[in-house]
Amino acid sequence: MFKHAKYHLPKFEPPQIIGLYPRARLFSQLDNLSNKRVLWVSAPAGSGKTSLIASYLSEKNKNIIWYQIDVGDGDIASFFHHMALCIKNSSPKKRGMLPDFTSEYLAGLPAFSVNYFRELFKKIEPGSVLVLDNYQDAGANTSLHEVMQYATNEIPNNIQLV
Repeated sequence: MFKHAKYHLPKFEPPQIIGLYPRARLFSQLDNLSNKRVLWVSAPAGSGKTSLIASYLSEKNKNIIWYQIDVGDGDIASFFHHMALCIKNSSPKKRGMLPDFTSEYLAGLPAFSVNYFRELFKKIEPGSVLVLDNYQDAGANTSLHEVMQYATNEIPNNIQLV
């Protein structure tokens, strides 16, 4: 189920899924992977990856936290800032803010990333799915790739990252 966002940014909005053809075979394959902490969906552009994930998660009535990656997320400070807003939208009752990424953390990006994602995952309801849609749009030469390596190590067993 998609929750209504406090911050109405396109980055936090899943696509409209009305009228999509149900993809039973692919849904079955996703069911078999539902116990995995990380799920990577790869296919050519325009093949329906986003629609597949949105329709599947909606059908399963999961708590979905949708984050649309774009070129701006290549700036790691922007990524951390917008991710904090996204999590605040999805978990408004969870107290406390995620730490702000400032320039003094550049030298300690690994430690900051580990601590950031430990706190982030505490704020997400168990059983939720965090979708990072269009990850490739961040670009090839960005520290987001390094950050996500640390993030995936911090995902608890009761949350899935897609």
